[in-house]
Amino acid sequence: AILLERSHDLLASQLAVLKCAAVYVPLDTHAPVERQAFMIEDSRA
Repeated sequence: AILLERSHDLLASQLAVLKCAAVYVPLDTHAPVERQAFMIEDSRA
């Protein structure tokens, strides 16, 4: 999972994941912690 504000770091992280032929779960930094935890658990990240 990636939990970053929109920035150059986010873009670099996304490109690194794609270059590794992997997948990621983008998490909303403004979402409640419970929602983020559910998304991580549900996606098995």
